[in-house]
Amino acid sequence: MNSNYVVSKDSLIETQVIEGLKAAKLRELAKVRPPIHVQEVMMADAFPALSEGDEKAKQLSDSEYSSLRESMQTFAIDNAADTISTLKVQLSEYYEVLEQMNTLKRQCERLHKQNTSLRSTIKQEFSKKDTQIAVLQRDNEELKRRSNPEWFTCAMFLKMECERRDETIGLLRSRLDDTSSCQKIQQHPSSVSQQQQWTGVPQDQGSTTNNSQQEVRYWNHPTLPNFNLVPRSSPVLTTPPRRPKPSKLQGTTHYVTTL
Repeated sequence: MNSNYVVSKDSLIETQVIEGLKAAKLRELAKVRPPIHVQEVMMADAFPALSEGDEKAKQLSDSEYSSLRESMQTFAIDNAADTISTLKVQLSEYYEVLEQMNTLKRQCERLHKQNTSLRSTIKQEFSKKDTQIAVLQRDNEELKRRSNPEWFTCAMFLKMECERRDETIGLLRSRLDDTSSCQKIQQHPSSVSQQQQWTGVPQDQGSTTNNSQQEVRYWNHPTLPNFNLVPRSSPVLTTPPRRPKPSKLQGTTHYVTTL
């Protein structure tokens, strides 16, 4: 099994090599080549040869060879020194640019944090302003509704109806208290006579003097509903109020309440 795997791997590599050679051959054929004379000129410039003629190559002496060698070494040293100085300058410039990049990066991070905080602050302020605007709009609608004469008339009518209800409830409670006191007198006449003997005041006078206490008891009576109203000592209004009549003055609708 391993041998088959090796054979298949070798065949795959061979196929890849053949395909690569075919691609290289096609690329070489498709490559544009200069003419022959241009190629010869290029070869002569790249590899100069000795001039043909009677002149022969001159043999250098030891002093000339040593001077040539020293000059080549000096040129190489100077060239290396110039290259090193150029690299040092470029490296210092690179470090300066790198430091500037780091500074810009820190500034960008700081600005990003400020932008995030400003966005959150602006969002909070917008939410507060939206809430205030909604409250002001509701107040404006309420004021518009209250400035309407119809609403004022309805409010006055409701107020009069509430006062009428309070007076009616007070009358009913007073009657209920009178009825309960009469029932107590009928059930316990001896206690009433004893009270007159001890205090010297009739029962009706005692009830008249303790009117405020009885009114407080009226409101706490278990058989009546609790309307959270203050006891009244004013006379009961027997006639209900009339509805307000509209009257027009100077192009504006006014309402006059008559009792």
